[in-house]
Amino acid sequence: EHASLAGAVDISTGNIAGSDMYLTATDNMIFSTGGTATFLKNVSLTGGLLSITSDGSNAVTFTESGAGLLTIAVPDDFNVNAGSDMNFDANGGDFRLLDGGTVMGRIGLENGDLNIDSVRQDYDMRFKGNDGGSVINALVLDMSNNGAATFSGNVTLTNGVLESFNAQPMYFFSTPTVSNYELLSIDKLANGNARLRVYKSGSGSFRGFEIQTGG
Repeated sequence: EHASLAGAVDISTGNIAGSDMYLTATDNMIFSTGGTATFLKNVSLTGGLLSITSDGSNAVTFTESGAGLLTIAVPDDFNVNAGSDMNFDANGGDFRLLDGGTVMGRIGLENGDLNIDSVRQDYDMRFKGNDGGSVINALVLDMSNNGAATFSGNVTLTNGVLESFNAQPMYFFSTPTVSNYELLSIDKLANGNARLRVYKSGSGSFRGFEIQTGG
């Protein structure tokens, strides 16, 4: 049987041996003898914070610090495991990556465009991978040099045009009907002109043609 108490109740000492405790209307909160508390309706905290610990220390805390700002403080790793997809919905349009309270990166939406930002001045962006057990920098964008891109391997265009614009434009493209020529080099001459040299495959020395920009 359940015991019913009307009005304010203060339980400060003693215990109820071998029995669960029910705080009701209709048993909305149950404290079991195993130490488990069950709430059958909403739980509201109007002050303080929520602290969770399994070993009496290293507590994870949930704090609302005003205007709906929630901070989850975790003393170790923070693992999120979803049995299906994970969806993130930020009406402000930004996801910020912080280190020690300092914003280091941002993924955001601006006018419908997806932006990935390295926020700190002159910090590069690196795209890394694992090639046969070795970590490689597949692509480095040098933010201290106007975003200059360095690829660790080949760059392949399956279709389209590679364009380079300086004082004058240069266009590089493949011509499927020309099978015995390959690109040898692109360099800058002492007079400031850019030079494209095309080399006949298997000739062993320069045998082909070159194109220079400039007057």
